[in-house]
Amino acid sequence: MTKLLRASLLLAALTASLPALAQQNIVLFVADGLRAAAVSPERAPAFARLRDTGVNFANSHSLWPTITTVNAAVIATGHFIGDTGDFGNTFYTGFPVASASGTVTPFIQDNAVLKELNQHHGGNFVAERTLMQAAREKGYLTAALGKVGPVGIHDLTQLEGKTTIFVDDDTGKPNGIVLRPDVVEQLKKAGLALETPGRAQRSETPGRTTNIIQQKYFREIATKVLLPHFKEQKKPFMLLYWSSDPDGTQHSQLDSVNELTPGINGPTSLAAINAPAHAYGMPKHTCAAARSDLPVSIHTKRFASECIESGFRGNAPAGFARGAAAPCRRPRRRTESIRVQRLGLKLSR
Repeated sequence: MTKLLRASLLLAALTASLPALAQQNIVLFVADGLRAAAVSPERAPAFARLRDTGVNFANSHSLWPTITTVNAAVIATGHFIGDTGDFGNTFYTGFPVASASGTVTPFIQDNAVLKELNQHHGGNFVAERTLMQAAREKGYLTAALGKVGPVGIHDLTQLEGKTTIFVDDDTGKPNGIVLRPDVVEQLKKAGLALETPGRAQRSETPGRTTNIIQQKYFREIATKVLLPHFKEQKKPFMLLYWSSDPDGTQHSQLDSVNELTPGINGPTSLAAINAPAHAYGMPKHTCAAARSDLPVSIHTKRFASECIESGFRGNAPAGFARGAAAPCRRPRRRTESIRVQRLGLKLSR
């Protein structure tokens, strides 16, 4: 028996006692790159308060390599990397990817590339059912906001945008997932742009500011469009928000150009730790704006603890390797279903 993986707050919500026959609303919040030790009442008061008054998984570990899409696929499916076949943000596909200029090593944080990988792997390149897919199939309304790549991975089979609502860095751009006509109308009525603003660190002050502009845009979509829509439909919902900060800003910060000080912990990097808290207002609004007969579960996860409890794992039969035509996919090991039965969801086939 292998070691069970536990997620800090998602597991607590998924295994919580629910009222009879009730379906919980689910808000999954990910602050990309947020290291637990970086959270303090001074640097990130909202997150520190949530941690100190909620559930804190103090010994969590990400899966290696600790990069975005690898752990996004783990969070989305509850399966290990050997199951999902997602070994990196860039990897060898074994075929020329037309949407990435014909390269065989595409950067997969791109919706067009994800669609092409899906086509090459039977409609779902990670070959596992996601929690969002399971929720959708149980009648949940579903939406995913935030960082391009992880957003699409959470419901890979729906990248045509006809069911799950996707809004990421590329919305309104050539590689963006098309918005449904009703969502377009609701955005217009709310006075919100149909194209996601660029990340602030790429603005007129590159490397000197956090991603507040984009965070505010996603928050307003959630509070002015999605939550009222969910409430009006009177159905349970699952909403993902994957914040690109602090990771995005800390990659791009220029606090120490040609200087040794202040180093990687300069003012822009430290400000990025608290930047996701501006979008954290979104789940807080969920409790107020989506008030209904259904309970709301709010989950906050840091990038380095994106591991969902996964039960037992055994070796697959000899030669069993779904998607084996692609060199990027190793022989698979079957992982038992995530323990989400109390939500009425089931991920195992």
